[in-house]
Amino acid sequence: PDLNGGARGLNMGGGPAIDNIDYFTIPSAGNAVDFGNLATARYLNAGCSSSTRGLTAGGNIPESNNIEYITIPSTGNGTSFGNLTASKRNFAGGGNETRGIFSGGLEPGSSYQTDIDYVTIASTGNANDFGDLTVARLDAETVCNGSRLVTYAGSIPSTGTNTMDYITIASTGNAQDFGDAQHLNNGHAASGDSSTRGVFMGGRNQPSPNNISDIDYITIATLGNTINFGDLTAAKRFGTGTSDKIRALCCAGYTSSNQDVIEYVTTATQGNGVDFGNLNVSTYSSAAISNGHGGL
Repeated sequence: PDLNGGARGLNMGGGPAIDNIDYFTIPSAGNAVDFGNLATARYLNAGCSSSTRGLTAGGNIPESNNIEYITIPSTGNGTSFGNLTASKRNFAGGGNETRGIFSGGLEPGSSYQTDIDYVTIASTGNANDFGDLTVARLDAETVCNGSRLVTYAGSIPSTGTNTMDYITIASTGNAQDFGDAQHLNNGHAASGDSSTRGVFMGGRNQPSPNNISDIDYITIATLGNTINFGDLTAAKRFGTGTSDKIRALCCAGYTSSNQDVIEYVTTATQGNGVDFGNLNVSTYSSAAISNGHGGL
């Protein structure tokens, strides 16, 4: 397919455990088109990407350690890539053009994790240990400016956390404190980024377990707390996000039912979500990636 229209975004899998892969052209609004199918139907999975290859990993109940990949400029089905260091679900994926990062999550036996794994996206193979998050958690999200990756909020036992921490992708080591989110957000906020800003969309606020419509942002290169950006068109949790460094998209999610809605914001300007189009299926807790931002 012709990619002259701009960066391509993809949504892979989703609840309840589907194998759908949809794609859309991020600079132009419109409905998603069928791309192919994953080798394994999955949800509660994570994703990362380069400009040519997209990966999704883990997910499902019982938990999986499988990683598979697709080639973004073409259409087709998922192919085996390797394995995570452990089986897990409800974890965060991100990275840059070279490395994919998978952090936190839930391992068998309801064990909340601090583990950070990494893979080299261009080379198939198993993940390696990178280090640990500052707080064990699941349902977190990530943003990246190419060199620094920030992990945002998530769920800890019985509540949410407002912790944000960061790593330098080119090295290995433990995460360091970045700042605090405005909410104890344990509802898997969708995320997108530019070369300067990270944007977090929706989620679920604790102690009151309500969906939220809030969109917040950070400046990735500068430590600090989130700042209000705007609001989504509807309060939702378990959405998934991607971007092309200009637009950040929130795909699917759960309101009072599974959603197929895609909406977007322009990362450089604060404001509310705008309708983009629809996925081919209503779903939640999927993995979204693009070839236009160096890996989210």
